[in-house]
Amino acid sequence: MLIDRLRNSQRISVTVLK
Repeated sequence: MLIDRLRNSQRISVTVLK
């Protein structure tokens, strides 16, 4: 679950970059 949250955070970061 912790890894899932970390991965989700990275995905959101990519969306913000876009």
